[in-house]
Amino acid sequence: MLLKIIKSFKKWLKQPWNWIKKMFKNKRFTIVFIIFIILLFIIILSSLKKKPIETVTIEKGTIIQEVSLTGTVKPTRNIDYAFDRSGRVSKIYVNTGDLVKQGQILMSLENFDVYSQYKQAQSALKIQQIKLDDYYNGVRPEDLQVAQNQYDDAKQKLDASYKNMYSTLFSDYNTVNSLIRNNLLSTFNYIGNWEATNPQFNISFKTCYAVNNTNSPLILRKEYENTLNQWKQELDILINNHSDIYLQASKNKSYLDSAYILLNSISNVIDPVNCNIYGGSDKTAIDSLRATIDSVKASIESTRSALLSSKSSLDTLDLAYNNALQNLEIKKHPYTEEDINTQKALVDQAKASADNYAALYNKTIIYAPFDSKVTKIVPEVGDIINANSTVISLIGGDTYQIETYVAESDIAKIKVNNTARITLDAYSNDVAFSAIVVQIDLSASNIDGVASYKTILKFNKEDQRIMPGMTANIDIMSSKKENIVYVPSRAIITKNGKKFVKLNINNKIQETNITTGIRGSDGRTEVLSGLKVGDKIIMN
Repeated sequence: MLLKIIKSFKKWLKQPWNWIKKMFKNKRFTIVFIIFIILLFIIILSSLKKKPIETVTIEKGTIIQEVSLTGTVKPTRNIDYAFDRSGRVSKIYVNTGDLVKQGQILMSLENFDVYSQYKQAQSALKIQQIKLDDYYNGVRPEDLQVAQNQYDDAKQKLDASYKNMYSTLFSDYNTVNSLIRNNLLSTFNYIGNWEATNPQFNISFKTCYAVNNTNSPLILRKEYENTLNQWKQELDILINNHSDIYLQASKNKSYLDSAYILLNSISNVIDPVNCNIYGGSDKTAIDSLRATIDSVKASIESTRSALLSSKSSLDTLDLAYNNALQNLEIKKHPYTEEDINTQKALVDQAKASADNYAALYNKTIIYAPFDSKVTKIVPEVGDIINANSTVISLIGGDTYQIETYVAESDIAKIKVNNTARITLDAYSNDVAFSAIVVQIDLSASNIDGVASYKTILKFNKEDQRIMPGMTANIDIMSSKKENIVYVPSRAIITKNGKKFVKLNINNKIQETNITTGIRGSDGRTEVLSGLKVGDKIIMN
């Protein structure tokens, strides 16, 4: 069995050898084979030939280390403003797109009531502070005499004003009584006498719905007759003192108002728009009556205005008198420590009140918190807005910043105040802007699975071409060293944690360990030790 296997193997070996001998008997195959062998020999010799050594001479120069990033342009500051209280928009001082300065008024609500309370509180504070100053300064004789003179003068003026008012009260009654009773007598037809209980018009009407109205002049005239009688009775028993005179002045105003209402009601009745009047003598009488009514109304209004003016003057003089009296009482009495402490508490209380109203007033006004640009205005003048609803939006003027994220592998290379070259996708790479690093977050954010640190850069100059939302290409110059020894980065070999280069010393290769510094973005690496200027290093 074994012999049979051996014979089979020998027979298998003879088959390729017989094929080779058969091929070499073919002249064409023999020629091609010889050429192949020659070419193979030439290639082997060429590979064994030594290549020339590529070297670089060590020199000094400048290395710039940059970190390249991508970011987004954003406003330096962006804020939405709202009022702390609801109200009606009174004024809008700016338009969308306006540039505004810090402290400039942008919008306000209707605030007359709050402003009035604020001014009153300020005045009260001023009065209390003056009193406290007087407490500290003490009372001097000349101050006491001044206070006495002020009091005497205020009392004299007030007494004179009340005396004039006393006369005015009677004059008002006599004027109205004469105007109403004498000028309107022909207007009504009375049965018996002037105080008839059922007065009627002495004029014929075709149609007039107003005559039957509950507020018609017939009813008002009857009521005003009672008013005149009551007015006369009050004046007959009026005592010439301040309080009674002041009270009667308010009543006089009411009686004058009622007279005006009566005259208006007659005007409405004889107005052709409201009633159709028969022609002839009635029409002539009506035209005459209209002129009379207008004249009486003018006289009543003049009397009423004079009364109000006198009453307002009386109020002013009364306030001045009370202040002078209070001031005189203060000057007359010495101040104890308890008085001073009490007054200090009143000053603090008045100041707190003034501060409170000042805060309420300021809540009705929106001021620009910084130089900025208006980007949105929501309401219009007259709109009623709710508290804490956005009414105006601002961005930080024309100053923009760039927000980017730096990977942890590069974060150690940059620091605040590093300069940067910026290009924007909206423009060509030839359009460059300068910026500076102003902020680096200390906490990392996970961006696509990489720990990154939010970094803010600020443009050095304002430029109208820069707009929020643009994509920015950033080259941050993290380090720059001049006049230092450097090598091409590709010449450095790292093995077992050590770095070395190959020196060409008399055409012999020698490996030399080196210590490196920064690595520039232009392919250069700083050499701190291991090489000197003039050394030749092998690049291949």
